[in-house]
Formats: sequence, C-alpha cells, structure tokens
Amino acid sequence: RSPSRGLGDVYKRQAAHSCATMVVQAALRALRSRPAALLPLAEQLLGWPGIGDGAAPPAPTAAAMRDLAMSAGGARALEALVEVAPPAVLPPLYAHALRNHLLPLSLDRNANFVVQRYLEHAGARLAPDRAEPLLGLLIAELEGAGGELLAHGRAGVLWKLVDACARAGAKERDAFRAVVRTLAPASASATTLAPALLALRSSLTDADAPSASACALGARLAQACLLLPAAACQPLVASFHKMATADFVKLACDTAGSRVVEALFVSPGCPPGARAPLAKKLRGEAARLARDRCGSHALEKCFGAVDVDGKRAILDELLGAEASLASSPHAAIIFKKLRLADYKRRQREWVDEETAAQKKRRMFADLIAPAPAGGAQGHDDVSAAGGDTTAVARARALGGAPLDELVGALGYTAAVDTTNGDASATAAARAGGEPLAAAAGAGSERAPDGSGDTSGGFEFLGSLLGATGSDRARRKQRKREREAREREGASAEPSAGAPDATTKATKKAKDSKKAKVFSMS
Repeated sequence: RSPSRGLGDVYKRQAAHSCATMVVQAALRALRSRPAALLPLAEQLLGWPGIGDGAAPPAPTAAAMRDLAMSAGGARALEALVEVAPPAVLPPLYAHALRNHLLPLSLDRNANFVVQRYLEHAGARLAPDRAEPLLGLLIAELEGAGGELLAHGRAGVLWKLVDACARAGAKERDAFRAVVRTLAPASASATTLAPALLALRSSLTDADAPSASACALGARLAQACLLLPAAACQPLVASFHKMATADFVKLACDTAGSRVVEALFVSPGCPPGARAPLAKKLRGEAARLARDRCGSHALEKCFGAVDVDGKRAILDELLGAEASLASSPHAAIIFKKLRLADYKRRQREWVDEETAAQKKRRMFADLIAPAPAGGAQGHDDVSAAGGDTTAVARARALGGAPLDELVGALGYTAAVDTTNGDASATAAARAGGEPLAAAAGAGSERAPDGSGDTSGGFEFLGSLLGATGSDRARRKQRKREREAREREGASAEPSAGAPDATTKATKKAKDSKKAKVFSMS
C-alpha cells in the first residue's frame, strides 16, 4: 500500500498482534536490501515521518513506540526493524525515542530485548567516530543502574553494552568500570571480582567466593569483558590470577565456566604474558580435564597458549594416564587434537617441529596478529566518512557532561513543541552525509520490466515470495540451456553407420560406468 494512505495504525496493530507480528518481521527482513521500500514501511510502522533524515518525531510517536516495545509482539517487530534498518537510523532512534527512557525499557520483560538488540547493532554497525559518542550516552544512562538490572534479572543489557563497546573499539574502560561498580564496590577485595562477575552477585565476600558457581549469563558477561583491551580489563584477569587452583580447575570443568577459561587463553583481554600463571594452575590436572566433557575444551585452549615446554608437560601427563583414559570418549578426541600418538612415536622430531613453528610465529607475530576489535573494518556506516568531525571531537571531550550536551554533539538539536505535539521543522539532520531518504530514492527508478518500481506500495506477499519465484525461473532457465546443449551435442555426433574412434571410446566408458554402478547396487 502507498504510505500516503495512512495505514500506520494498521501496521502497529499487526506488529503488536501475537500472530501478525511474524508477518511484519518477515516483511522487514525481506526488505533488508531495499532501503527505498524499507524506510516508508518504518515510517508507517512507527508513525515517524523522515526517520531516515534524522528528523524528530511528534511527541505522541515516541511514547507510542515505547509502548509498542513493551508488548510481546511489538518488541519482536522492533527488534527486526533495528536489525535491518540502515545504520544512520540508529543515532536518531536513541536521541528522539530511547533517551531518558533506557532504564525503564531495560527493566521491562519485553522491551529489554529491544534495548539489547539496539546495543548489539550500535556497536557492530556504526563507524567508530559515530559509535563512540553514542556509546558514551548509553553508558552514562545505564552506569548507575547495574544493581537494579541485576535485581530484575536483566544482566543481558550489561552484557550487550560491554560487547558493543568491544566491537566498536570505543568506551571500553567506561563500560568495564560500570560493570565493576555494579558487582564489586570499592570496599570489596580484588579477589572477589571474578567470582562475583561469574555468579552475578554483588558485594560477594571472600568467604563466599569459593562456593559461588558460574551462571550462563555471568559467563557471557565475563567473555565480553575479556574481549576488551588488556589495559581495560586488567583487574578481572588479576582476579583470576588470585583464584585458588582448586576453584580454577572446578571452573574449567563447569558447563558455563569452561567457556570463560577458554576465553582467558585466546582473548585479547588476557595477553600471552598473563596466560602463563593461569596455565600453571592447570598443571597436574591434564588427565582430569581430558576426561571431562567441558574440561577437555579448556585443556585444548591451554595447550595452544603455552610454549613448547608447557606442551610437553601436558602431553607427558596424558601419556602417563593413557591407559586409564582409554575408555573416555572425550579423552580420545583430545588425544587426536593434541597429536598424542605422533608425540609418543617420535618425540625428538616433534620437539624440533614445534620449536621451529614457535620461532616462526614470533618472527611474524606482527603480520599474522588479528585485527583489532575497533576500526572501520566490519562497519557498514559508510556515510560517516564525511561526517562532522567537530561534533565528534566535542563529544569525546565532553566526557561525563549532561546528556543534553552529548545529544547535541551528535547533531540533534531540535526540540519537540509540546503545545501541538509536532516536531520542529528545523530539526538537525544526522551528522555528515546526505539525507538517507534521498540517497535511497536515487536508486528507485522503475526498471524497463517494472521490477524496480516501489512507489506503488510495499506488497508484502510479492516481497516475501519474490525470491522463490526468481529461484524457480533460474532453475527453468538452466534446464532449458542444458537441454539445448544436449540437442546440439546429439546433432554434432557422427552417424550410427560410421562411428569414429572417439565415439567408440566414449560409449565404452559410459557402458563400463553403468556396469560398475549396477554391480555396486
């Protein structure tokens, strides 16, 4: 339908409906690569004209969008919209709709998933110079509410916040400080930080730390913290260093905790120099770890993080317990991955090979090092390349300034007229780049066959079934081409009365192949 026909209320009712919301989600995802059709649908769904240009919505629109996020079906529809919307839509979505309401939405049973999805895509899809001021706003709004989030079981918001900072390479220290203030107050000792993070229990005492067990969400949060630079999460790594050996081995055999132990041996937050003390905690426990379903994975990551002497020590432990581990399926897998049979058969050659490989890795460490989490790689916000660098620099310099100033640094200075509920016509456009709607409309001319015409409306069924029809047409075209080639080959063959040598050889090969297939069957 055409956006001018006023179907916004219909779309909102469909999005909030428990069954019709799946149709809206499918339609949004089907238009992922067609922003000229996606943006009008988003405008109608949210009642927000000019969302692609950064314009401010009417006051009732922002409130209605938050109400939609608090419904079960509406939350799913908004998640799909955040997932497929162009990156330039994300900053105005926060500035005009989520700002100052992030905590109530995070505490809601449905809207918290919308906030998590928004954090995920803000960190992964925005360029660093645009993600940094936005993440600063998000951290400033959620930093003092960590305890309330934990009390309501919404630690997933903290997880996504830290993960977004790690992906964007911005505000890593601020994100980790927010987690530490929530789980380990200034009065707590450094030893309790890791157990409190894994168990998601604030103010954990030294006496309670050994008995605290890791939960799945706490393990996710710890893994996200270890994706931060080493300088940012150094207190967490130091807390693992102070953990008792028995507790660390128990953690390595835990279903959720083993993932954290694996991350300690491979993540950038724990540099190679800090991994050696952790590997020493597992020394003498190789047989126990190899037998365990989860511990075997931790042992494999530990093996890859230590030097040649450390590898030999692990393999010697496994050789000493080879007979007792013969019946363990997990040990059989770890034997194969660590090449225990090869080490047992030719130890001297194995040591020489591993030493040479270690020297090569050190020699080319700068060339084969993984790319940093931040940077322009992996971000699709190409419009920010020509953005307003002055606004970005101001946002970075503001630090802990009020939210209004930080929002102004992003380039959104318009206010909402509360007398009539309409947004000011002088709303500032997004920082840098031409308006998104104009850029999207530039590629929406009608193709000669009419397939590129999107001005007639959204046509949900056509969008959903278009891929299936095009696949069927391609298969038919390939079948016609194949039949044409077969006919051409048949007409080019010599007559049956005078077959040449090539035809005889081909026929003989086909007959032998058929006979072989028949005998196998």
